[in-house]
Amino acid sequence: MPADLPHSPAGDLRGLLSNLREETNFINLGAVSCLATASQATSTAGHEDAQVPAVGEVFFYAVAYNNGTSRSYGTGTAAKPRITAAGGCE
Repeated sequence: MPADLPHSPAGDLRGLLSNLREETNFINLGAVSCLATASQATSTAGHEDAQVPAVGEVFFYAVAYNNGTSRSYGTGTAAKPRITAAGGCE
């Protein structure tokens, strides 16, 4: 996670790219795994994800944040919110 992000992370998650779906009003991230909950860390150094995706699969990573207002995973300027189908860091 870049050190210059103007927010406090609310959770880091991992999902499978093949599970991403664009719905009418949101982006469905599918089932995800929480890698870290609320933290002031600006790096994952020392806490790298040890999981490896299956052959032919790709992981994606996303961060939810709070800069005074809770934001969904990804950027606040995206056209649609990102919602988890199961799992997450709530």
